[in-house]
Amino acid sequence: MQRVLVYNNVWNFDLFDYLTVYENEKLLAYTYTKSYSTQQIIDRTGKVFYAVKNDTAYNQMIPPSYEDQTIYTVLKIQSDFDSEDAMYIIGGTSVAGLNERLCSMASFEGAKAFLINNKGIVYASTNPEDLGNFLNDQLFYAKGQRAQVRFAGEKYDLIRKRVNNDFQILYMFPKQAIMRQTLIGMESLIIVSVIIAVLMVFILTLVESSYEARHLNDEAEIKFLQHQMNPHFLFNILLTIQIKAKMSKDESVYKMISSLSSLLRAGIYKDERGLISIEEELKYVEYYLSLQKERYEDKLTYNIIVDDEALKKCEIPRLSIEPIVENAVIHGVEACDRPALVTINVTAEGGDLIIHVTDNGVGFDVDEMDLESESDRVGLRSTQKRIQLIYGKEYGLDVVSYKDIGTDIAIRVPQKKWV
Repeated sequence: MQRVLVYNNVWNFDLFDYLTVYENEKLLAYTYTKSYSTQQIIDRTGKVFYAVKNDTAYNQMIPPSYEDQTIYTVLKIQSDFDSEDAMYIIGGTSVAGLNERLCSMASFEGAKAFLINNKGIVYASTNPEDLGNFLNDQLFYAKGQRAQVRFAGEKYDLIRKRVNNDFQILYMFPKQAIMRQTLIGMESLIIVSVIIAVLMVFILTLVESSYEARHLNDEAEIKFLQHQMNPHFLFNILLTIQIKAKMSKDESVYKMISSLSSLLRAGIYKDERGLISIEEELKYVEYYLSLQKERYEDKLTYNIIVDDEALKKCEIPRLSIEPIVENAVIHGVEACDRPALVTINVTAEGGDLIIHVTDNGVGFDVDEMDLESESDRVGLRSTQKRIQLIYGKEYGLDVVSYKDIGTDIAIRVPQKKWV
């Protein structure tokens, strides 16, 4: 297991401190990336195993606690759903790094920050005693991205920032502390109370905006949290490799390892280029789909069609097609009982490129979806915004979907040759 993980550069992602594999109640294997004793790993993941072994869920994330400041990701796998035999893969990730980053974001005196899931459970905090607890109802149910709240007898400005579909950051800073700090060095102006009142409103507004920009629009911090809290795809694929490697010597195992290695070596996660060729983007899509095909076998079929080979040399914003394909797989395979078909079709029309991503999944009500909404389908929203920022409002996504029939998402960009 460790050789496969090292070979695929998983250590560079720093997602897990340790991993264990259980078959029923038997510990099969374990590995680690940080300084933990064997007994620590066995004891901690053993407790998690006995806590979840009777659950029906196949993928769980267990929050940390003050006593054990570790997030556990658990994957349950059964080759036969009528059998009680199952394999459990448990990954442990220390929240120390997350806590440190929240503390750096909440450096203002008296400020607090929390990373919570959609149920209000605290996964990271400036105060470790909050870990694993439910957030105060007044904070969790505060409406909007910004609100005024009272907490522990003090008034706070609360700012909410969504990390992904499952997690969000709440940042709070006390109004009185800001006002006290603002008054330092202004004693000589206190005589003119009217002027002070005007200045206070002005300065307080600047301070609040400054802290919001500094702490919540720091894309590096948010990207770190997204990276930490989104191991599911890589985790599932690596676990599938492990299981196939254990149970057989099938050629498909080597194909999966080869595809995943190519995907990682291609730099898809670290490449900073804004534009790439259609040909390169489709390679990423092909790597992703071939891995998912190995995972789902006959339940997934896919086709990639390019009307004209010359279209492969045109430009497209990097990772414009892959997130749409990922949505199609999630909704077309994971949420659907019937065999799934995903098709990518690249065509040209009136000087524009049109890339259709279609699936026969469960579909959804397009009228209820808003690509500008903060909470609706993050992959679609971010792709729409990037395309329109680069090319203008006349370009972007066109979504057609029918419940229980499927979805067709058309990506429109100008037809430009990639240099």
